[in-house]
Order: sequence, then structure tokens, then C-alpha cells
Amino acid sequence: MGLDKFYNLSVLENLVITSSIKVPNLIYASILNFLFKEISLIFLVGDLNLKKLISEMRYPQVREAIDSGAFAVIPTGSNEQHGPHLPLETDSRLVWEVVSRALDGLPEGVKAVCTPVIWMGYSTHHLDFSGTISLEPETYINMIFDVCESLITHGIQKILIVNGHGGNDAVLKVAARKVKDKHPEVLIAIMAYWDLVAEMSDWRETGHGCHGCEFEADLMLALRPELVDVEAAPENLVKPRSRFYGRGFFEGTFVNVIENTAEISANGCCGLPRRASRKAGEKLLKTLVDRMTEFLIDFNRWKIGDI
Repeated sequence: MGLDKFYNLSVLENLVITSSIKVPNLIYASILNFLFKEISLIFLVGDLNLKKLISEMRYPQVREAIDSGAFAVIPTGSNEQHGPHLPLETDSRLVWEVVSRALDGLPEGVKAVCTPVIWMGYSTHHLDFSGTISLEPETYINMIFDVCESLITHGIQKILIVNGHGGNDAVLKVAARKVKDKHPEVLIAIMAYWDLVAEMSDWRETGHGCHGCEFEADLMLALRPELVDVEAAPENLVKPRSRFYGRGFFEGTFVNVIENTAEISANGCCGLPRRASRKAGEKLLKTLVDRMTEFLIDFNRWKIGDI
């Protein structure tokens, strides 16, 4: 991806200003000060070689891309704890790397533009652990809706939201439904990047992953090993006793239990990350990127009523 660089997420000001939640002036000022002076320095955004990242494009370039039929990709992540061994940027980093690398690999005939990763998520279930930043569901829904509304205003007719944080799932679906209700002519879809490898098991020793687990540790060792503290990685395989409920990334269940992470894990981790390796992460990353590229090529032909 080349050298990373700092990216100041100034869209946050609109989030606070347009939020439906009433915020006292003093708290509002503190939020802005924190967001702009501190958090804008946390997340790094890599270069997209084909100039698909709209924040790096000049507006005539964006206009040209949209006029040529480009669809929009919105990667969503979080800033939340991932156990004592992984950084809080994990969700945002992983979804960004998979999406950006896949976009780099698209053939010339597939036109796409990508927003910066939306690093704030709906993460109230992790607030027992320091550093987690969460939006209220109404704020998050409004933010996603406004991002989509802006893209549609400029002529985007097809939007793909690629999610990197499980806690965003429900609120993303509500936001996307609001967009579709207002703009029935727009095709909007949501996916989670990890579903691209849901059937794979050869990259895992444990066959189980939930949070801060072998899956995420593998990938972070491949991408940002300097941010991973392998020695601090716990072994915390949290398996429910009921056969009707699964907590893993790839464990199907028809029961949705509303839990806080601290209720099931004292260290914020659910899985066996000590078994992670950089080699496994590199293999997994390549598979994710290849399959995401394949999916984006297919998504490019999708039309309403004809998928």
C-alpha cells in the first residue's frame, strides 16, 4: 500500500452538528476538541493507487468518475478495545486494508470511488474497557444516512457499505433502509468483509473466533505487527453451553442475545489469539482481497431487480 499518511476526518464536525441528540454547549466543545486534536491522528489511511479515495481526489476527478458510472464504497469500522494484545483500530484497519487493496486490483473498466473509513462505530457493549469510543445508535444512523445522501446528491446511484465491526450491523441496516425509502432508485447493499471466508477453516487452529481472536490477530500480525503484543494475548475460548446459540464469527444461530463483552470476558477477548501467526494472516489477507476484488467486479454489474 505504500507509505501511510495522516488523514484528518473533518466530517466529524457535521456529525456532531447534525446529530438528533441534544448536546450541551460545553460538552459539544469538548467533543470537538477531542475529535479534532486527538482522534484525527489515530487512524492512518493508505494510498489508493488508482485515485479512488475521494478525499484524495480533486472534485473534477470525482465528477468524472461519477459521470462514468462509478459506484461508491463506504468502509465502516470502530475504535474499540480488542483485548490486551490488539490495538483499538483493529476493525477499521482490517476493513480498510481489504477494501483498499481490492479496489487497487480492479480492472480499468470497473469504476468505483471510496470514502475514507468511518472509524467510529456502535460499540456500547465494549465501553467497560478503556479507549472505546461509541456513538449512540441514532447518531450513527444519521451519520451513515448523511454520507449516503451526500453521495446521491452528487449522482451516485449504487452504494456498497463494507462493514468491519459486528456491532454496526443492526444500525447499518436501519440507515440503509432509510436511504432506500427516500431514494428507491438507488441500489444500496451491505456486507461484512469476513463473510468472504466464512467457509474456510484451514487458516485457523481453533475453528472459533469472536473478538480479538485468532482471525483478527492473524490479520493484524500481517498488517501492523508492531501494534500487536503477542505475549499479552490471552487464551479465552468463550463457548456458550446452549446448542442454540453461537458467539463465533462464523457460527450460525437463530438466537440473538444482547450482551456486554465484560459479561463474558474479563479481558475483552473471546478466542485463542496466541495461536495466531503472521504467515496465516498473510494467507488470509490475500484470500480476502482476492475475493473482495471478485465481488466488486460482480457488484459493478448489479442493477435493481437484476442481481
